[in-house]
Amino acid sequence: MIVTKRIVPWANSLTEKGELSQIERFGESAWCEKRWIEDYEQFLCAQPQ
Repeated sequence: MIVTKRIVPWANSLTEKGELSQIERFGESAWCEKRWIEDYEQFLCAQPQ
């Protein structure tokens, strides 16, 4: 199946920073996306540099 061969490996390779970038780039400003963005930003700010 295309999902298990192409999509699952791609999704597993994303980092939190990558996921945030994807949502910001391709999102539609839905309420749930705004929550995800806030969560990812808080998570990334709490990580050691």
